[in-house]
Amino acid sequence: MNTYNENLQQTVVNTLSALALNQSNLDSLKTVAEYTLYYAQGAEITARDKLEGTEDDVTTWQNINNQSLINANQVFNLLTSTTEANTDVAVSITNTATAAANVQIASNAISVLASDIGAAFNIATAALYQTDVYEKIQSANSLINEVANEAKRISKSAMNASGSTAEITISEVLAQTTSVKSKIDNLFTSTQAELDKFTKQGIAENAQITTASKAERQAEGELADARREVSAINTAYDNSNNQLNQCLSISVVSGSEITASFAALPLPAFYSPQAADVTIPDADPVYYLTLVPAQNQTTFSIDQVEQLFSQRPAGDNSLFVSITPDASIDVTGAVKRSPTSIQLGSDAFGNPVLAGSSYVAFLYIELSKAYKQYINNYSELLSAPSQPFTPATILPLAQKLEVTPNSAPDAAGVTWSTASFTFTPLGSSADTGTVQQNTTTAAPGKGKAKSVAAQADTAASVQQIVSGEQPAATSSAAEALAAGSSTAILAYEFRCILVEQGGMPDLNLLRCPENLNLPPIYFNQAIAGQVSPANYIAVPAAVSGRCTFNFPPTATDNFGNVIKPNTSYQLYILTVATGDPSDQAQYTNVMANTLPAITVCTQA
Repeated sequence: MNTYNENLQQTVVNTLSALALNQSNLDSLKTVAEYTLYYAQGAEITARDKLEGTEDDVTTWQNINNQSLINANQVFNLLTSTTEANTDVAVSITNTATAAANVQIASNAISVLASDIGAAFNIATAALYQTDVYEKIQSANSLINEVANEAKRISKSAMNASGSTAEITISEVLAQTTSVKSKIDNLFTSTQAELDKFTKQGIAENAQITTASKAERQAEGELADARREVSAINTAYDNSNNQLNQCLSISVVSGSEITASFAALPLPAFYSPQAADVTIPDADPVYYLTLVPAQNQTTFSIDQVEQLFSQRPAGDNSLFVSITPDASIDVTGAVKRSPTSIQLGSDAFGNPVLAGSSYVAFLYIELSKAYKQYINNYSELLSAPSQPFTPATILPLAQKLEVTPNSAPDAAGVTWSTASFTFTPLGSSADTGTVQQNTTTAAPGKGKAKSVAAQADTAASVQQIVSGEQPAATSSAAEALAAGSSTAILAYEFRCILVEQGGMPDLNLLRCPENLNLPPIYFNQAIAGQVSPANYIAVPAAVSGRCTFNFPPTATDNFGNVIKPNTSYQLYILTVATGDPSDQAQYTNVMANTLPAITVCTQA
């Protein structure tokens, strides 16, 4: 038969386990909602970019169509004028030819008359010389010769006019004008068709934006709901943990250190009056913290822990660490903590604590023998497990970002930039990053993991390199340094991810009140970890603690869109572990998400 304490402990475990399971489920739903919102925003931005390109095409084809319309009107007027001119020229050719023929007939008649008068003048000269008749005939002969010559000149001019009129190529002009009009009409039809096509495409893309915007707003609302549910279940778990499990809380500092915080054991009150000569002895609880692999938490019982505690080596305080309570709950329900730092060594079973593996913590509580005799219960107490945690070294956080434009533009006239940032290499005096808003702890990886002792050795080697000391010749860090590599000993890199912040007039995402202080595109560390390698710039960590990199013309943002000149971008720098996948679980990734917005490139 189970004791009261065992039943109580099992009830507490079941209660917290149910809340933790619900918490995990809601966290998963929140993660799904975050990804849904992120990709919904990507779909909306893509739709807006497509519409922006289509609107540019509409503007271009509208201008071309307007010019085609002007050309069509001009060629229509030209064809009308050419047709009328062709008719007028045909009439003119006929009229000038007729006039030339008539003038020629008159000229011939005048020539015949002049010939007759000349013959009469010859006779008068012979028979009537210096007579009045001679004088009259002489005068008439002079006049008729002038008239004949003028008639000849007029006849020639008429023939020239007729020939020049006949040379007018108005029929060819009419044929060419007709051909040009046909081509311009075809061009106008084509431009009108292209304009209609892009106009309809713009209308369809506007509808797609409406659909994408509705999906984005819905995803934003679903994320807001998921956040509230997660906040509610977290509050419920914390309250239950505070009331039922002595406020037990574990925080990871590094792969070899954690902090523990808990409240003192609430002892039961005795309401029945005790005998006059009976004094309730002090419980004098002594607290021990022990670690258990997360997969063993359900089978870890008070009987087992008592056996392990009694069998621990004499003087060994690594399996069960003596610890004092520090937490207290005020009248408002708020918990005040002063966590205790604990260096990790071995778990409850005597196995080394492995960095990158998941553990839970238990409180083992010993009460004074007198108190146990008084309550007639000689069992010790075992708390419910803490929430699982993974000892891991927090990777350095990028900071102090500086961006400098290049001295000259590229062939396209775009001036790109060079960026640099600093970080504190692992092994230095401040070798842990600060987890910022929207960051998540890396999930424990599968495969082999190093013990905290082995990890400490590695950190010591790195420390020697950073401080300028030469490590042992057998160290892999020394081998990398001897090979001339400045980054091989640093098993992490920085992923620089660009997220658009401005440049699109209606980039008005995230309108919920709680999101107004966030960038317009929802982005956090979990999402950053899923960005395609083609969409970020990988920067190896340098031993000096300062990294410099260039933005290439092929750079893209987080969605794979080309970088826009004169546009503001938020640069997120994710620090991730590299090397053997089995060793990556020993580190916790961090993301710098409060760096200033930058302009990657400019174009005049």
